[in-house]
Amino acid sequence: ENRVTLTMALARRAKLWAGYVSGRWAASLVDKGEGLQFSRHLVDRRVIRVVGGHGGPGNRGYKKHTKHKMIGPGYPCGGNGGRGGDVLVAATPSFHSLAHVNGHVQAEDGLAGKKQNLNGDSGRSTVIQVPRGVVVRELRIGSTSPGQKEELADLDKVGESVLVAKGGRGGMGNTMARPHESSDGLAGEERRIELELKTVADVGLVGMPNAGKSTLLGAVSRACPKIAPYPFTTVAPYVGKVDFVDGSTLTMADAPGLVEGAHRGEGLGHEFLRHLERTKVLIYVVDCARSTDPFLDFLSLQREVQTFSFEMALKPSAVVATKCDVKPEETLPKVDKLYRSVRSAEPSLGSSAPLFVRAVSARFGEGIPGLLQELRLILRGDHQKWIERHAADTSSWQVAS
Repeated sequence: ENRVTLTMALARRAKLWAGYVSGRWAASLVDKGEGLQFSRHLVDRRVIRVVGGHGGPGNRGYKKHTKHKMIGPGYPCGGNGGRGGDVLVAATPSFHSLAHVNGHVQAEDGLAGKKQNLNGDSGRSTVIQVPRGVVVRELRIGSTSPGQKEELADLDKVGESVLVAKGGRGGMGNTMARPHESSDGLAGEERRIELELKTVADVGLVGMPNAGKSTLLGAVSRACPKIAPYPFTTVAPYVGKVDFVDGSTLTMADAPGLVEGAHRGEGLGHEFLRHLERTKVLIYVVDCARSTDPFLDFLSLQREVQTFSFEMALKPSAVVATKCDVKPEETLPKVDKLYRSVRSAEPSLGSSAPLFVRAVSARFGEGIPGLLQELRLILRGDHQKWIERHAADTSSWQVAS
């Protein structure tokens, strides 16, 4: 009995190690309480080849004559071939990464027609299950240029699906009009598609490396991101969930840190900023303990976001000053200067100006409840500053029209 148990344990270990080495489970998502944590080796983009099923061939069959005086093979009675299966991509809550998607997906072929005018069965369709937030694009076969991409669907809701490869039509059997002719089925559609995962969250955290984004995320939710006193601790997105007393929820995403010149490829570049494109609110996290000028850090972050996507920079935003518990006699004056600088720069910033500036200490939880309440008001559309700005934009649009 002990030998059997040991053999099973070794087999299970070998299977896990093989999956780790092959990268099959390298992009799993760990659920710790209410927090969703992507692993370090996140697979958020896949290029795959999809092929629809081949149509089944038509049958050339004959039914013997009932009278022996008649000559020939008999009456034509060949059935049509079955249609090939389709390939679809569907959003499902069962997966949170693209690590499970194979590089080649082909639907089932249709079956051949039979005698006695019996048609062949159609091939079963193949459904590629992907997480919510995947963008499906078609790549022209033989082309690697980014301009040759065509967006097919944006699967941002569970249950949405898109047809990416159509199955071939089945062949025709012989009939009285064509007693000695039958046709083969047609080949299915073949495409090369790109799947790109974009994290779906309400609030996105943008900040310099080691600015305290992961600590802030861990303070407001049950997510367990890696926290360490060195830059680029976060190398993959983290998503945390905040539960309020009345049953409402708020999700917050943390992306790897940005450095000045990220649009030129410095640091980790803009590789993970696309995970914040779907967020409704952006929070610019600045480190007031180590930075000499937090306002310049905020402008640098906003400039990088604008370079990546101007529409993203126009989202409702806020500035959060972190690490205010470290040497308060030096940090708090920087917070006051940051607040005055942001308020004085509002006319020049326009629609991209932050709605509020808040100082927090994620380590001791100071300022966290107020921050969450303000974010909740923004998401509900009840934030006073957001209402005033939205009303001003609406009135100016009405005058212009």
